[in-house]
Amino acid sequence: MNSIELSHLFTLRLRVADQRIRFVGNLPSGRRVIAPIDGGDFEGERLRGSVLCDGADWARVGSDGVMEIDARVTLRTHDDSLIYIRYWGFGLPRNANIGDTWVSECRTASSLDFHVSLRFETGTQGYAWLNHVIAIATGTITQEGPRYEVYGLA
Repeated sequence: MNSIELSHLFTLRLRVADQRIRFVGNLPSGRRVIAPIDGGDFEGERLRGSVLCDGADWARVGSDGVMEIDARVTLRTHDDSLIYIRYWGFGLPRNANIGDTWVSECRTASSLDFHVSLRFETGTQGYAWLNHVIAIATGTITQEGPRYEVYGLA
């Protein structure tokens, strides 16, 4: 059997302003939360740049405190190329009693561990290799927002 090797693609840092987070309400499947992305940056060996302010995470928080992540983000590379990312996965709480105050608690205690899968799309030839990368990331939340270490299947 072949082993799986991952290579670090980049570190992704997102900014989310608490005042722009929208709580849609309690649904039968959990609490729907929309968190607009206010920018950020990314840096790795093969690519670096900034995060545009046109993305968001359409998350759902279950009664168990687990966040289902469904996010879209646009990156602008240092050489002015655009890369669209869609990622989904889970934010797993370290504290089982996070309750309704999860936004403020997550920011102060780094109390969510993220595990996500990413899909890239770009029309730029120099980054076309990303269109076929299977990527995963692990992360946590900081005062500014999520921070992910993104890896690709080598």
